[in-house]
Amino acid sequence: MNELRPNGGMRFLCAVLAGLLLAVHTGAEELSLQPYQTKSKQWTYVSFGRAPSAADGAEAPILWRVLAASTERALLLSDRLLFAARVDGQESGYAGWETSELYGRLNGEFMRASFSYGEQAALLPQEDGALVSLPAVEDLRNPDYGFADDRSRRASGTDYARANGLQVYPGSRKESPYWTRTPSEHAGAHRRVMNEGKWGYRGVADDTYGVRPMVLVSLAEALPLTGSGTQEDPFVLAFEEPEMPPEDGTEEPAPADPDETPEDQPPEAQDDLPGDEDLPGPSAAASSVTEYATLFPALTEEGYLPEGEEEFSYADPDKGLWLYVSTDMRVEIVRKTDTAKKSEPRRWFEAEIFVREGSGEFLKTYYHELNPRTRKLAETQVIARENHLVFAINTDWYYYRVLRNAKKRTMPVGVILRGGEVFYDDPTKNLSNIIPTRDYLALYPDGNMEAFDYNGPGGEELLALGAYETLCFGPILLRDGEMTEPTKRLGAKGNNNPRTAVGMVTPGHYVAIMVEGRTKKSVGCRLDYLADLFAQKGCRVAFNLDGGGTSSMIFMGVYLNENTYGAQNRLQNEVLGIGVSENVN
Repeated sequence: MNELRPNGGMRFLCAVLAGLLLAVHTGAEELSLQPYQTKSKQWTYVSFGRAPSAADGAEAPILWRVLAASTERALLLSDRLLFAARVDGQESGYAGWETSELYGRLNGEFMRASFSYGEQAALLPQEDGALVSLPAVEDLRNPDYGFADDRSRRASGTDYARANGLQVYPGSRKESPYWTRTPSEHAGAHRRVMNEGKWGYRGVADDTYGVRPMVLVSLAEALPLTGSGTQEDPFVLAFEEPEMPPEDGTEEPAPADPDETPEDQPPEAQDDLPGDEDLPGPSAAASSVTEYATLFPALTEEGYLPEGEEEFSYADPDKGLWLYVSTDMRVEIVRKTDTAKKSEPRRWFEAEIFVREGSGEFLKTYYHELNPRTRKLAETQVIARENHLVFAINTDWYYYRVLRNAKKRTMPVGVILRGGEVFYDDPTKNLSNIIPTRDYLALYPDGNMEAFDYNGPGGEELLALGAYETLCFGPILLRDGEMTEPTKRLGAKGNNNPRTAVGMVTPGHYVAIMVEGRTKKSVGCRLDYLADLFAQKGCRVAFNLDGGGTSSMIFMGVYLNENTYGAQNRLQNEVLGIGVSENVN
């Protein structure tokens, strides 16, 4: 990736416009994107996304200043303060920007409401891991970004912000203070920009200060620009919106790119996991041992309800315990915490699932509106309720890669099986140093799970082996009970994030773990930490699924986890679940 080049008059603007596009065409006439500059207005301006602007909440395009750009990406700062908000609701014990309410709001509610799917897909993580952030003090002191003095930092709010609690300084300019993401040396406070662009600090619970978002945008898929780049006539930064696949299932699966899978390149050796004949099935000894016997009704020796007994469920959120048992399966979910390091508290949910041999129950995907090819998205909680699921977690969010490829191929979808059918046989070519690695986990109707590297067997070969579905994300966390090298490598340099993963002790004995993140109670975890949790449960295989705002765990139709995206997790088209109960609706 080319290095970002900062604002500096003609040099900066040339870099910006070269990065966006060299020219746009109006009829037969070429409009050259030359710099726009005067002594009082030195930035190039673009419009990107939408937000409430008028006092009555009517939306308008968001106007941004281009701080820096390369041929591949641009750093943008909103020209106005879009709304007023507190950084966090609790000054005492404030844990930092990455776990703050405002960080979560910007990367959840604000991002979903302000940017379309195509626009969201163009957002890149910034230094703090956020897709939508605030400027740091260093950014607002950087003359190469256009901030040469106090005056250049001054900002005013939109009519909407002023009508909804934004503090306004006396005077005709209607300027207001606004937050930075830089914590103050004073506990429970953040640095702010005050009157006349001077510096100050304020307790994070003050909700009258302005919010001035900053985004880093990939320009690889940007459409030709319109506009002239001035504040009055900004360039329109737009992206082609993905078309959803048809609901009738007539869409052709995306073919594997011949450039990505050369015929003369042999596939990597298959995972050396034992076959079904070498793995013990669920035994009475393994299944019946439970420390919650006094809370369950009387169980059989195998650990399930006797035939004819009604299902039983138990939930105690205060204690962090959720239980379910029927004649065919048992679920035990425990909420756990790790506060050994005060600056990195962690909270997660461990679900242990036991399935009676011969019951026909096994983990598999369930769909929104019961349609495996639906183009509609919903909360995972809603999907779990539609399917009356006892237990559910998010899947691999392969559909995001489908959306990215709807107009132009930008990433391999992976090897995707659903319901005994090959949806996509589109493996990646090379070992990935980022997540997802597009390794995959095959699920079998006999309850077995088998993990394959990114270049393992194709879809038809997996069907021939008896696979029913695959989860394509990765990396593989555990193989034969040992942490894999990709997990060690990616974990060592990775960040703490919300994460979801699934594993198997033996066929019919599963473990699912969802680690909360970006909250006061939990910062999330790295991949190696997650793998250790599965190893402690005795799993032979464990596999990382999509995380971040996708991560969710649902019991009897109710979310167990909290996150900083508000009540709504990232919308999905499916969940991974097990057990059907008419008591879930």
